[in-house]
Amino acid sequence: MPTRDRAALGLATLAWCLFAVASLVVSIGPMSSPQFGISISNPHRIVIAGALCAVVAVATRRRVPLLLRELSATPLFFIATAALTIALLAGLLLNRGATAVGGSDSAGYLAQARRWAAASLRVPLALPDLPLSEPGPVQSGLGFRPDRSGRMTVPSYPPG
Repeated sequence: MPTRDRAALGLATLAWCLFAVASLVVSIGPMSSPQFGISISNPHRIVIAGALCAVVAVATRRRVPLLLRELSATPLFFIATAALTIALLAGLLLNRGATAVGGSDSAGYLAQARRWAAASLRVPLALPDLPLSEPGPVQSGLGFRPDRSGRMTVPSYPPG
């Protein structure tokens, strides 16, 4: 394949990816990733860049049906689309994802996992000297119980 044809395919693939990003911005709204210094609030520039890439690709190849046939036959298009989809999904999960749980057991397991991650399974009770007959069970929280001393909480769920 001549260099000119490869350039046309690359530009057409880039145009496709830019249009995909622009459509995501239109459908979801502004996106930003401070970790990477990227912020997209207006899709107009992306659409213009995609249109320019598409026009140059068509002008380079001269015939649209042939360009589309070659584009569908090359793995570059599919690899670029898969890479873009994975990158955008990862970015979306990083920026808009949540560590939410759906049930009481899940919340207990998540709280226990946080304690494992912090390397502190035993946590002191906030108010161990409350004038209650048993302040430990009241203050322990879901998925935890007082330890033998009654002044600390420990997980009640098995790990995992």
